[in-house]
Amino acid sequence: MPDSGREGGLPSLTGATHCPYGSSQLVGPESRALLTPRLAAAFHRTEYEAAGAVSRIGHRSPAIDALLRGLGARQAVFVTAWNAWGRRRPRRWNERMQARLREAVRRLAVAEGHGRGKGWSEAHLLIAVPPGRAAVIARRFRQLGIVVATVRGRARLIALAPSLRRL
Repeated sequence: MPDSGREGGLPSLTGATHCPYGSSQLVGPESRALLTPRLAAAFHRTEYEAAGAVSRIGHRSPAIDALLRGLGARQAVFVTAWNAWGRRRPRRWNERMQARLREAVRRLAVAEGHGRGKGWSEAHLLIAVPPGRAAVIARRFRQLGIVVATVRGRARLIALAPSLRRL
């Protein structure tokens, strides 16, 4: 972690640790309680796809690199509004929240996508913003983590501590 105490625009809080699965950063002590090892493992097993380009945490993706360049970005973040706080929600609720997320980022460079695991799929957006700004957006939609993609870099999970303010 850089000496400045900041990683990708997110503050490094006292008590921050790295996820035991590697290439993931837990931000704040609250994250350990919310992003359980089971949920962290699910994030790592997920394939993150946007506009046909696929990424996995801890891996590089030339297709994602090309997509980011096409968006005019050096980095972007996978964000969803599905399953707030990591709990399954009804499909219609998830679709309504995802539509609100789409509306919230309508002025940003975005690629539609999905997160896919064994037997499940949920809508995601790849948003061309710094991780700090994406974290604010994701917290607004009660998400526990975001996946950061960087040109020529490995995708990484950033776990989010809950906001103490109502957004």
